Amino acid sequence: MRIGIVVVMLASLLMLPAGARAATQVFMWPSQFSYGTPSGTFGWNATNLGVRFGPALGPVEFGTMLYYGPLSNVSFAGSPLSGYSGQVVGGETGLRLGLGAGPIGFGAFAGYGGFVFNARGPVASDVVLLSSLGFRLGFDARMTVAPGVTLRGSWTALSGLSNRADIAMSSPAIAAQHTGSGSGSEFNVGVTFSPLPLVTAFAEYRSGTFLTNWSGGTLTSSSYSGYFLGVQFRF
Repeated sequence: MRIGIVVVMLASLLMLPAGARAATQVFMWPSQFSYGTPSGTFGWNATNLGVRFGPALGPVEFGTMLYYGPLSNVSFAGSPLSGYSGQVVGGETGLRLGLGAGPIGFGAFAGYGGFVFNARGPVASDVVLLSSLGFRLGFDARMTVAPGVTLRGSWTALSGLSNRADIAMSSPAIAAQHTGSGSGSEFNVGVTFSPLPLVTAFAEYRSGTFLTNWSGGTLTSSSYSGYFLGVQFRF
């Protein structure tokens, strides 16, 4: 299902009618994650680099966002995990309906996305795989406060999350596989600056939390946060 959604979104880029608009964003997202599992909470930092691209036809916008970041400061239950390295890969795809009048605009959006954390330790058998994928439903708003300067924000409901934790560590000695479902929310606040008609720089803060009800009855909390810094090109 997830592969099918991405294929449809990419195909839409090649089937745009005349007059459609498109945009591409490149961004950096230094982030902090905390992921709760029945075995304990994992934490890590990642400086993610990513791209978002998609077409727009009238008020309807399609978008696909992908990012990748190497891990640092990996921890478990509040203690550093020495010798662990890896990456987090994530993204989302969806569509947005926007309405605006003058300096004020609103939008509603729906999509699907999440992330996968993969880390390996100093021993060949040390592997930790964590993932969270689900639906994203929300709304956003913007307000132009000066020529070329716009404030914007959004709120997103994370629903139908499918979460997984596959853990094999030698120190501390843990071997477990957990699956669960969850839900949560996310918010973004930021500012954009357009020095040129087709170029926009942006800085945002993103923060999200979600709860997971793991098979077996354990309930855990997870969170992530960080700043988005990037540039958008329209064509």
